[in-house]
Amino acid sequence: MSVDKQKQKAIASVKHWRNYPLDWAKDRFPSVKLSSQQVDYFLELGKLIRAKVKAHDDPDHLTEEERAYANKIGISISAGQGVGKDFIAAMTICYFLDVFPYTKITATGVTGKHLRNVLWAECSKILRLAISTNPDDHQAPSVLEQSITWQTEKMFHKGAKNPGAEWFAECVTINPLATEDEQAKTLYGRHADYQLIVVDEAASVPEPVFGPLEGTLTSLCSIALMIFNPTRAKGYAHDSQHNKADQWITARWSGEDSELVSREHIEKMLKYGRESNTYRVKVLGLPPSVASGGLIPYDAIQDAVEREFETSDFDPVMGAVDAGGGGDRSVVCIRTGPISEFHEKQTSDPDDLKDWAGSILLKEDADVAFVDNIGLGWYLPKALKNMNINARPADSRSTKDLREPEKFLNKRAEMYWDLSLAFIARAISIPNHEDLINELGAITRDDVGSKVKIADKKEIRKKLGFSPDHADALAMTYYKPDHLFRKGGKRKTNSLDLSEVFLR
Repeated sequence: MSVDKQKQKAIASVKHWRNYPLDWAKDRFPSVKLSSQQVDYFLELGKLIRAKVKAHDDPDHLTEEERAYANKIGISISAGQGVGKDFIAAMTICYFLDVFPYTKITATGVTGKHLRNVLWAECSKILRLAISTNPDDHQAPSVLEQSITWQTEKMFHKGAKNPGAEWFAECVTINPLATEDEQAKTLYGRHADYQLIVVDEAASVPEPVFGPLEGTLTSLCSIALMIFNPTRAKGYAHDSQHNKADQWITARWSGEDSELVSREHIEKMLKYGRESNTYRVKVLGLPPSVASGGLIPYDAIQDAVEREFETSDFDPVMGAVDAGGGGDRSVVCIRTGPISEFHEKQTSDPDDLKDWAGSILLKEDADVAFVDNIGLGWYLPKALKNMNINARPADSRSTKDLREPEKFLNKRAEMYWDLSLAFIARAISIPNHEDLINELGAITRDDVGSKVKIADKKEIRKKLGFSPDHADALAMTYYKPDHLFRKGGKRKTNSLDLSEVFLR
């Protein structure tokens, strides 16, 4: 085939791909097998693009279906985990860069770490996965690597005279602590004939960010793509699937229906119960239900997962030991200011428990350690004191030293109440640990008369199928107020690093 014919064929292919993104995916990535959910997505994307372009070029001849599609803001995908939503978002970014001239793409989200380490990393992988420019040369770049340059927070097409400013995709992290006006400006001033806005983990994105979305997407072919795990039963992302669903093409990707999710993963999640919020959110792609009597809102728990803080020299190190008995795990929680981390061990040997817990508390330089002294842990406070640890018994049944004895039934109610306030005030960070998240979501309030009562371990165990050891250990770090143990100038500033939190 002559050079001219090759060029004509390439031009024809690009024109076709602009209308049929699924064909682009198949032609550019012959080795990639898309799931049925991903195939359906590309079919809907094609309908959306064709309708928007026709509405611009030939509005008088739109069919009723095309007019409905042309008026959509974009596509909203509520999804369980592992169904390939980040992969499909990254493919869409690469698709727009590849086939639409001088496109401008914004990928945004609250967590810069997730945006760069997951979505942007997927973009790099997709560039490599595309068909090679020379199948006989293993070192040859792919057809996408040949035309698109990937950088840490930006990608650009080499076909433009000024690629980084005219034909590009970029990461823009939203600051959740910024003012509403500052958040609303995240998407301002981004206009192009072909424009894509990808909102990653949209359920966590502050409401003001979405305000200018419709005003931004006014050009020839401008589309928004929202992908999210539905951790909230409210907010813009939730509304896009419900009371604002007429403005979006909506999809719910359940792990039960995905070829990408293993049956082993489904079985693992089923241990929390099919009606649990964990199964609803992380498998079914459904928003959490509001549990009757639930103490801590599920969205507040999810928002606290790996929340980033800087700790100061004045933050006390609050320790707690939940001693497992009858086959339960023993858990040590270390909370430095707002940041909590956990260590767990399966042991029924008192000396082993003392040595293990003591070594962690000493290593973390705990200012205090509250110890569950019921059952296996009855002797621990004294044993840990002999190791020069400021260990104190923490009997959750106690009614002594209650700040408001007329309000709380016992110390268990008081410490869990304080823990719930920390979640609601966004003043706590927890690791991404399924058992902990489920335990916290299972804690219920069942008042006795005018006094707050929190369900005991036996009730929670019956509901979960296992003991709420992590939640109890975290709550015990609130057994006494932090300010009683605050000291100045003692420790260096810590950054959030949960990579090795769970020691077994």
